Amino acid sequence: MKKKILSLVVALMFFINTISTVSATEISNTQLQKEALLSTINMSEEIGNALNDIIDESVPEDIMKQVDVGVQIIPNDLLHSKVENIDAMDIFDVKYTVKNVGNIVYEDDNTGTMYSLTAVATTKESSGENEVFGVECTITIVWIDKLGTNNEFVSVYGGWKANDRVLSDRQVYYGVWEDANPTSQFPTKNTFSYDVGYNGLAFEAYSWVSAEDYPYLINCYALTSILD
Repeated sequence: MKKKILSLVVALMFFINTISTVSATEISNTQLQKEALLSTINMSEEIGNALNDIIDESVPEDIMKQVDVGVQIIPNDLLHSKVENIDAMDIFDVKYTVKNVGNIVYEDDNTGTMYSLTAVATTKESSGENEVFGVECTITIVWIDKLGTNNEFVSVYGGWKANDRVLSDRQVYYGVWEDANPTSQFPTKNTFSYDVGYNGLAFEAYSWVSAEDYPYLINCYALTSILD
């Protein structure tokens, strides 16, 4: 009897290990697909595409309607600065590009499509008394659209080009669109890259930086929104 019980326990352990191995393989296959697609994103190329108004023609119209990019300027000292009517678009040019990175097949045979959205903000050659000529920021979000509410926020990249200015107070935050608890990061260099892994309907990412002798925080953002 004891031998039968021992045999049953060994068989059960083998069965559990087999299930675990299969599950790990399935997860690994999905992750390998993501990594393979991510490796095809050339950030220098995407920045160039944004600056030259080149958008991947294979990106569906409904995806294009969801994306939004921009730049904002906010006084460094909100308590003591007077409110000024300054339009960031008078100071910065903002351009963007969207790329259809490729499809992913999940273990349940459902599919998703990976997209990247890259925004580039450059200061205009003449921006008057609020000039921050030379400062640039880039931000890229990568997500997988699953044709539902369970889309996946994969990663966020970006950085700042100082052009002889000293930059400080770097901050990046990202999360599910209009979520009250985004993740905050504080890069110590002028480039950043974060794996995300959030699920939701739409996503957002913002980057902040201060430039020497400039009284405003520069905020660049890229997001996907919910269609009306």
